[in-house]
Amino acid sequence: MKLRHWLLIGLLCSANAWAGGLESLETFVKTVKSGRADFTQTVTAPSREGQPGRTKTSTGTFEFQRPGKFKFDYQKPFAQSIVADGKTLWLYDAT
Repeated sequence: MKLRHWLLIGLLCSANAWAGGLESLETFVKTVKSGRADFTQTVTAPSREGQPGRTKTSTGTFEFQRPGKFKFDYQKPFAQSIVADGKTLWLYDAT
């Protein structure tokens, strides 16, 4: 087989995997009512005038319950909670 045939086969396989992933995400969004996960969040600020961009990493847990409720509990770099009940959003700094 020529290289372009292999590339075409690879693209088709990737498209099928992506479509399957999209279907899985749609099913998750439609059926899951609650969940919890640990997370690590990394934010990189753009570099300025010859200085490299700064990176800030936070860790914590995320929980949700449908409809409209969620909670972020940040443990590092400092304790903070963000809670919503579908109508109101609360921000609590433990320090």
